Amino acid sequence: SSISLEGKSFWVIKTSPLDHKPLFTAKMFINYLITIPFIIVDTIIIIILMDLPFYMYLAVFIIPLLFVIGTTMIGLYFNICYPKFDFDNPQKVVKSGVPTLLTILISFIGIIISFIIAITGYLLLGDLFTVILLIIIGLLYCLLSYGLLYTKGVKKYYKIEY
Repeated sequence: SSISLEGKSFWVIKTSPLDHKPLFTAKMFINYLITIPFIIVDTIIIIILMDLPFYMYLAVFIIPLLFVIGTTMIGLYFNICYPKFDFDNPQKVVKSGVPTLLTILISFIGIIISFIIAITGYLLLGDLFTVILLIIIGLLYCLLSYGLLYTKGVKKYYKIEY
């Protein structure tokens, strides 16, 4: 919802000499600033409380990090596709907008797929292979989200009317 939250002031951003890259980076950084500390704290708690192989500690940090990065990019893409600048309350944009719904839907599907892969992978192939597979899937998700945001998303961004 970060593009829509600009509201009626979006024209200031669109008429500024900045290109899309610093804007996209700043919008994504806010989400990272909120979510990544929780991943770090969760990882520290798991390290303290559980006796796991080192690669599992890395997995506990890397896998959620990859999915946060991918979901942040896909969420920004959806907000570029369906911006809503005319609102009387920012909660309407954040809580009930189409971009939010689509991002939650994609995230939920990703969680279900990851859970299925984690369970079946662990039962059939072992935990190390499952960790590697989930990291590869997370990397692919990031690459696909990045590709979508920085190709179609950029084109749509420059077509947004303010």
